[in-house]
Amino acid sequence: MLNMYGTYGEHNSMRDNMTEQQLREANPQELLDLLKNIAQYEHKVLYYGPLSQKELDKFVTELHPTDKALKPVPEGKPYELQMATEPEILIAPYDAKNIYMRSYYNEGRQSNLDEFATISAFNEYFGGGMNGIVFQELREARGLAYSASAYYYKASKKNEPESFNTSIITQNDKMMDCIGQFREIIDQFPQSEAAFQIAKDALTKQMASQRTTKFSVIVAYLNAMRQGFDFDVNKKIFEDLQNITLKDLATFEQERMAGKTGRYLILGNEKELDMQALGEIGPIRRISLEEVFGY
Repeated sequence: MLNMYGTYGEHNSMRDNMTEQQLREANPQELLDLLKNIAQYEHKVLYYGPLSQKELDKFVTELHPTDKALKPVPEGKPYELQMATEPEILIAPYDAKNIYMRSYYNEGRQSNLDEFATISAFNEYFGGGMNGIVFQELREARGLAYSASAYYYKASKKNEPESFNTSIITQNDKMMDCIGQFREIIDQFPQSEAAFQIAKDALTKQMASQRTTKFSVIVAYLNAMRQGFDFDVNKKIFEDLQNITLKDLATFEQERMAGKTGRYLILGNEKELDMQALGEIGPIRRISLEEVFGY
């Protein structure tokens, strides 16, 4: 919930719910009518199965009758990822001996299909899984965290910006050590040709073994359309992946992440945290549970 608040702001899908008072005051019949009348709006019918198009037309016409002229779907206020290019601390109360901490950086950069293979390889090498640099450096080598990861996210839909996120669960007294160590490996980007080959081989095998079949073909098509493509993006990623080098990852990381600090999102008990040290990173904004949940 704090992550949604920190990346999308107050207007996000987790907060966009009716309050308790609104629910109590709502007319149940009005809510039922919303569902009953949903077929009056423009929509798609998705089908996978043995029926021919003629047979399918017959069944849909009989079992899913609609008006000849459908209403346009009302447009709501979209959920938009917030920009985050300056150091800032958002902290929400959590009474425990450990913290959940994420960082979020977004400079509004639009996706470039030619970089998708580099991003996939970077995530596998740097931030994903037990063999990733982040996990090995923060958990295995230094014992600073229970869990640690980092990902560069491609846009999930057209015109949405990319973003870089880190995540860590650690003890309260190790918070600043984790922040410092994370900052070090992001700024300096450890390079291991052996680890890179393991990551590249793992990603190649994973993609080679993937199968998009049956109804998943329709889902994959809709996801591609949402991103602005009318073809299988994974095919291009797989082909481009064969020529990706460790140098490509290092160049990409240094241009997009090194030396850049965005928003820290911390769920923890500030009475047990080094708030003075946090304040030296950037301004601290305390977020109440009411702000996070919206009620």
